[in-house]
Amino acid sequence: MNGMTDINLLLPLAGLGMFMLGMRLLEDGLKQAAGGGLRRLIRRSTGTIPAAMGTGMLTTAVLQSSSMISLLVLSLVGAGLMPLTAGVGVIFGANLGTTATAWLVAVLGFKLSLAALALPAVGAGGILLIFAGDHRHLTAAAWLLAGLGLLLLGIDYMKEGLGDLAAMDFSRFWDYPVAVFVAIGALLTAAIRSSSATTATTLGALQSGIITFPMAAALLIGANIGTTVTAMLGALGGVPDKKRVALAHLLFNGITAVLALTLLRPLIHLVLVTARLQTEPVFALALFHTLFNALGIIILGPFIPRLAVFLERCFKSAVHPLAHYIDRVPAAVPEAALAALRQEIDHLLENAMKFILLLLNLNPVDILHYKIKVRLAVYEFGDFPLIRYEELYDRLKRLEVRILAYAADVAAEPLEPSEGTRIATMVQAARDIVFAAKLFYDIRRDFEIFGDAEEGTTLQDLRNQFRRRVARLLKNIQRLIEGETDRGKKLGTIFGHIAADNDQAIGMVVRGLREEQFDDPEAARLINVNRSVTMASEFLLRVVDRLHGISIPPEEEATATAATTFAAAKTPPAAGESNPGRPDDDSNPSGMPGSTAE
Repeated sequence: MNGMTDINLLLPLAGLGMFMLGMRLLEDGLKQAAGGGLRRLIRRSTGTIPAAMGTGMLTTAVLQSSSMISLLVLSLVGAGLMPLTAGVGVIFGANLGTTATAWLVAVLGFKLSLAALALPAVGAGGILLIFAGDHRHLTAAAWLLAGLGLLLLGIDYMKEGLGDLAAMDFSRFWDYPVAVFVAIGALLTAAIRSSSATTATTLGALQSGIITFPMAAALLIGANIGTTVTAMLGALGGVPDKKRVALAHLLFNGITAVLALTLLRPLIHLVLVTARLQTEPVFALALFHTLFNALGIIILGPFIPRLAVFLERCFKSAVHPLAHYIDRVPAAVPEAALAALRQEIDHLLENAMKFILLLLNLNPVDILHYKIKVRLAVYEFGDFPLIRYEELYDRLKRLEVRILAYAADVAAEPLEPSEGTRIATMVQAARDIVFAAKLFYDIRRDFEIFGDAEEGTTLQDLRNQFRRRVARLLKNIQRLIEGETDRGKKLGTIFGHIAADNDQAIGMVVRGLREEQFDDPEAARLINVNRSVTMASEFLLRVVDRLHGISIPPEEEATATAATTFAAAKTPPAAGESNPGRPDDDSNPSGMPGSTAE
């Protein structure tokens, strides 16, 4: 192989590299320019299956990247922000939208002189990037200009390099079976992760006479199969919904490929003879690419709802043992990632509340989910000796670490200012949750000692008083999380009582010591418990404010009336007995629910 041949081989390879780099810069520029707009557009424009397919087609045609759209859809569906049927519709439409690459290359690459446009675009983009600084929109414009220039220059280099290679004899490959070229197209696309690059190279080879039209058609059919690799890799280790979307992508492209191969001769006759494009093979190939993808949508589109049912049966839902939401969504899709982050912090809060209730020897299910009266729950359940509190607390800390690491990954992505603020708020909420849990964990031993005191003593009454206050606080936080926004006022009342109890602790300690109700270590424990319960409650209310935007100031009236009569806590009320004078009971018109007996 002589030096000229080496140059001719390097030229199309250089062109391919420039084309792929240009595509990447265009993609990054469009993502920065759109910010969260693209994600919101895709999520909000998929109310019906036809709308979802249209959205997939248009966004892919503009971005020139079906892989990016596929990964975005995987993230939105995995985060629960898009129904499975809509995600499948977007994927179907994206396959038609990706055929815009063939038309772009056919029109620009072989009908216009590109060097005069490409070099100024690259130069302008590079210069603008130098002066853009931290300005997001200027940076995006620079990437767009440089990406467009490199893309055009890459097409020009491929066209020139493949034209020179046409002098070599490739006719000995023309008799190979069509399946060979389908496999080549699939493998090449899977390797370089870009069906657009495979399409551009195929069009150049066809224009130069290196390959025949049936060979080029087979290569594009294979490219359609190879492009599913990106989605399948993106779904590995993901939640079932992501696997369902990836499988839908594979099924659509695989079935479409089979249809195209079955109808290969009629389709070729249609675009070359019927459309009279024998002298314009590049345009004929672009038309062929569009036709067989459109055929797939026409045949398979009506079956999307049934396909969704089939996919749900293929992959059963499962829950990750530690994180439930952030494992579903890559950090590279900020809108979906922020939704997953918020859900995961709510999950962390619920786990922390269950942990706190267990520390207080209360059944979390009855406090958080059943409508049992809190005062009755305080007396009905005893200790839980088999619970490993150290392991539960360790899981909370590990989940916090996962959340913080994930939030850092999301923050490293291009974000809108409001998105950055949301991340900072949610991170602080996660830290406050675990700190509140730690405060209760640190006084666990004090509660155990209080519990060992004799019934009817001040320490035993204090223990039950703390348990009632905290249980009511957590119960109302849970109701607020579930959508009962009017719980904010009630939370303020409860915290007023907790704060008042803390204010009265010193006087209570002095009286208890004077009357020899408890000794110095017990007095120290009482002050420590008071302080920790108050601080932890305040941190939990901060979390409610950060996550739900509900400011909960303590009510003056609640604080003024918080002089607790501990004697009232010595004996539990009878079942169904009302206690209107105390805020410790939640209303329950039906009395003791049947669910508590189950």
